[in-house]
Amino acid sequence: MAYAAITCLMSTIQQSIQLTGCDLQSFNEKLESLRANLEKPIGDLEALISLEAEIIEVVCTTEHFLDSESRNVKNPISQIIASWKFHHLLEHAVGDIDSRVNKWMKMQKLYTRTKDVQGNNSALASTSQHVVEPEDNYMMVGHENELEMMQDQLARGGRELEVVSIVGIGKTTLANKIYNDPFIMSHFDIRAKATVSQEYCEKNVCAMSIKMMGN
Repeated sequence: MAYAAITCLMSTIQQSIQLTGCDLQSFNEKLESLRANLEKPIGDLEALISLEAEIIEVVCTTEHFLDSESRNVKNPISQIIASWKFHHLLEHAVGDIDSRVNKWMKMQKLYTRTKDVQGNNSALASTSQHVVEPEDNYMMVGHENELEMMQDQLARGGRELEVVSIVGIGKTTLANKIYNDPFIMSHFDIRAKATVSQEYCEKNVCAMSIKMMGN
């Protein structure tokens, strides 16, 4: 994980400070701030996983160079040279990490919002099913002729169809009964239904219908 990789880099920087005497503490402070943004789990979004892999690659490359060069500092001259190299290296690395972490945060927020919307839609769909499903089990004794008429109209492919309320039974019940009828199910390869209230969004109704057809 990127969080663990940055933690290792911070440890390597601390070791480098002890070995070389170079003042690199400011980079550790910046990395600690960036690391705090990576504590949350990334979920299963491929783009987030790819971005985390990029962060890890930058961190590991930087850590490897810093560790190997720190061990080569033997005298004041090499220390001055190493200090210049380390500052240049870490400035570039921290900049790269910062850029990727910012992208990561934006994508994480978008991913979280999307998951929340999907969760709300699932809850609404579940509630709608609980409201509608019991009607499918209602008996329609005495209305067999009306059902057969509707089946025949649908099977013949009439262009203008409408559900007219029958005394003693609701339109929703009739529509669900037709929708789940074995004859209709065998006749149509693709079916979808949508519950439309007085105030509705055409886009959401279409999206729900397409989703049902996909299932």
